[in-house]
Amino acid sequence: MSRKLFFILLFVSVFAFGKADAQIVQFGVRGGISMQNMDYPQSALIGEYGELQSEGRIGFHVGLLSRIRLFGVGAGAMGMGLYLQPEIIYTQSRYGMAMTSMGLERGSVGSKIQMQTLDVPVMLSFKVSIVRIGLGPTFKVLEKTVSKNANVDISSIRPTVGYTFGASIDLGRHFLVDARYLGQFKKVSQSIAVGKDVTGSDLKGRLSGWSVSVGVVF
Repeated sequence: MSRKLFFILLFVSVFAFGKADAQIVQFGVRGGISMQNMDYPQSALIGEYGELQSEGRIGFHVGLLSRIRLFGVGAGAMGMGLYLQPEIIYTQSRYGMAMTSMGLERGSVGSKIQMQTLDVPVMLSFKVSIVRIGLGPTFKVLEKTVSKNANVDISSIRPTVGYTFGASIDLGRHFLVDARYLGQFKKVSQSIAVGKDVTGSDLKGRLSGWSVSVGVVF
């Protein structure tokens, strides 16, 4: 069974079980803004280009969420408990990349890089009153990286597992506000082509980001 099919079946099962006992399992949606950026080492060189820099820009994300109560005492703002939170999140984000020539006639080339990912974070969260603190791995199911400059081509071999740390606040029984930090355990390998020359095939950068969202649970 493929990973994609497994996670789809997981969410169908969670949704069905949640309908049977909403006190144990909740299902919902969330979406908001996000930003990811690639931090390159200062020693990064792209052929004749050096001084490689990047700057993250605002994007967005939408997705499905679930909460499976493993242990709990009390309810609502007076309760506390331990939860498993598997999710499916689609994210579209961008960052700007600029490279400066090291030759006598110094010039620069740059591009806007657009990333589209389908992530499956599986967080373990602890709830105290209306506050939830969570941490867990994030599995990357799909990923696409596109350069907006036709003269710059970029492809990434991204780690399949990252991590997510965050906190959320319950607003009543059905609404939430969520903030998270997203990171990678390993650096991302990239191949960058400027013009017809493929360079920087062994370039590695550290991908990180954050997100803020609002959601509804049932």
